[in-house]
Amino acid sequence: LLLDKEGYTQAEELILSNYPKLKDLDSLALKETIDDAVIISSALAAVYRASGDTAKAKRITEINKQFSEETFLKRQKRLTGFDYINLAMLITGRLDDDEVLALLEAAIDDGLALEWRNLIDMNPVFASLQSHPRYIVLKARIEADMARQLVMTKSDVQSESSF
Repeated sequence: LLLDKEGYTQAEELILSNYPKLKDLDSLALKETIDDAVIISSALAAVYRASGDTAKAKRITEINKQFSEETFLKRQKRLTGFDYINLAMLITGRLDDDEVLALLEAAIDDGLALEWRNLIDMNPVFASLQSHPRYIVLKARIEADMARQLVMTKSDVQSESSF
């Protein structure tokens, strides 16, 4: 629905009907752990961003930013690739594509290239980034690396089968 220009209202209704606590942004308090509401609030921020309601997108993202700073940045000594993706999801509504892309690049650099398609490329939260030049370069880098690995794997298999 998010990618369908006619589906923004339906996407919002679907999210809010399943997560009613997201309706009142002023009283929204997120738990100290990643739960469905945190992830879904990021999707709702993406819906608002795509539909042009940047005020609501930014409001959700500010709540998520406070949550992410308390949960990720103060309590962990080192972030993992999944942490970078979760942080990117939490702040995507702030409309700061460069900050989100820096987190996605860090996730890939931390070893999440194999999960690229499922966690990032097919994730509607990041749909607005797909035409961004840095996103295009990152995607090309990952696909080139995967193609290189495929060639190496085929070469290894052929070498082993010749014995």
